[in-house]
Amino acid sequence: MIENIEKFYKLLSEDESVAKRLQDAQNAYPGSWEIREPFIRETMLPLAEELGLGFTIEELRKYETRMKVMSSRDVEDESDDVPDPLIYQLLDRGWETASSVYEEAEDSFRNK
Repeated sequence: MIENIEKFYKLLSEDESVAKRLQDAQNAYPGSWEIREPFIRETMLPLAEELGLGFTIEELRKYETRMKVMSSRDVEDESDDVPDPLIYQLLDRGWETASSVYEEAEDSFRNK
């Protein structure tokens, strides 16, 4: 449900009430912020589901990996749709990802 993730991030950037709801859920989270997967499962995923934009933690990981690969590659064609810098909820915040995952995401991107 990559489309749902994209719509969710768009809502977060455009709708202050949605961003506040996520921030409130994150502020109320009793667990460790460093352990990203349970943190995301308890804060972000329920809000996305409630908004009708459900997705899984694995889909979020693949989406963020793909976005990171896209943002790090050289963009030769200005028509390429590279999004604004994304605040990664999993990547770069304690989520360890093997380089093979980046290669897989890059291959997937090239094949689309």
